[in-house]
Formats: sequence, C-alpha cells, structure tokens
Amino acid sequence: MTVGETTDSTTEDRPVGAGKADLAALADTTTRIRRAVESVIEGKRDTVRLAITVMLAEGHLLIEDVPGVGKTMLDALKKLQEKYRFIGDVRGRGLMIGVEMVADRKTKEPLDKAITLALFHEALARGLVTMSYSHVIRINPPLVITEDEALRGVDILDQSFGAIARQFGLD
Repeated sequence: MTVGETTDSTTEDRPVGAGKADLAALADTTTRIRRAVESVIEGKRDTVRLAITVMLAEGHLLIEDVPGVGKTMLDALKKLQEKYRFIGDVRGRGLMIGVEMVADRKTKEPLDKAITLALFHEALARGLVTMSYSHVIRINPPLVITEDEALRGVDILDQSFGAIARQFGLD
C-alpha cells in the first residue's frame, strides 16, 4: 500500500508468545470481511472472539449459522458411517468434527496409515484438502462456510471413501 491509499479490509494474524494471536480487522463491507476472515485457527480463543465481533454479514453474526451447518455436516457424516464399515465414529460440536477411521469397529484398531494417505490423495484429486494424515480426520471449516459448500465437501469425502474402499478391499 502506498501513502494516501486506503483499503476496504485488512486482516492480520501473527503468532505471539504462548500460542496466542492478534487479529486486526478493519472493514467497510461485510462481503469483504467474509472474504478476509477465511478460517478460525484452533486454540486461539482471543482471535476467535475478536473475529466474531467483526464478522457481521447481512445483519447477523455468522456464528449464528454454525450450529445449523455443523449439524447438517454431522448428520451427513453419520450416514457415511453407516455406509462404510471402516468409519468407527463420527463426533463433533458446531464446525469442529472428527471422523475416526478404524480397521475393526470392535477393537477400534486405527486404519493403516497407507490407507489414510491414500484418502488424502483421493480427496485432494477431487478438490478437497483433508486433515487425514492419521486415522482421525479433523474437520474444521471456516465459519463462513455455507450449507451447500459443507455438503459438497461431505460428497467429496463420500467419493474418496468409496475409492479407498475399492482400492484396499474395505467394502
């Protein structure tokens, strides 16, 4: 930015001691806020609180949408648990969801790392970046995710689960 210029929005998230972060947001329009604040970083409560105070969109706090979108995602993921025997558990609250992948539901033995890596690549090839580097997929989308976007993500997971089920004989 040069002298005399102004911006529509500015965000800054920089780590400070003890794992905390400062978030500074200055915005003229709610649309620009939604674009600027892309995700909430886990474990940074001060950042989350400040972000929530500035994320006004269409007359309401975006945080109000979280329980509904989270429930929609959780319900859709639980249906996948019924469909795929290697999904041992699906749990979460709001937009923080975990999907546990197991070799055996009774023993809860974790799914082999080679399979979880294959899942990561299958989802990535379909346009979804997952945190599936272990047997528990962490789902933590941005607060601004819409229900349609959330369901598209679950659909990509379904396709990816199907691919690894066929590839590794898990169906």
